[in-house]
Amino acid sequence: MAKKKTTHRTSRSAAPKTKGPGVIASIIEVLSKATKTKPVTKEALLKQLVKRFPDRTPEALTRTINCQLPSRLIKEKGLNVQSNDKQPRGYWIA
Repeated sequence: MAKKKTTHRTSRSAAPKTKGPGVIASIIEVLSKATKTKPVTKEALLKQLVKRFPDRTPEALTRTINCQLPSRLIKEKGLNVQSNDKQPRGYWIA
C-alpha cells in the first residue's frame, strides 16, 4: 500500500491565509445595504463581487447570483428578499 504524502510547513508564511467572507455572505451583505428606494440589480451586484473576488470568473459569479437570488436566499437562509417590478429588477432585504 502506498503511504499518504504529508507536507510540513517550514515557516509561518507557508500557513494558509485566513479566509474572509464568502461569495454568498458578500451577496447578503450588499443586499442588506440596499433599500426599497435604492435597490441593487444583479449587474451591480456582479460588479461588486468581481472587485471582491478577482480570482473568480465573472461567469461563475453570475451563476452563483442567479442561483441564490432571490429564491434560495429566501428558502435556505430565511431572508426576506424583496424585488421591484421595474426593469432592470432591483433587490433588497427588507
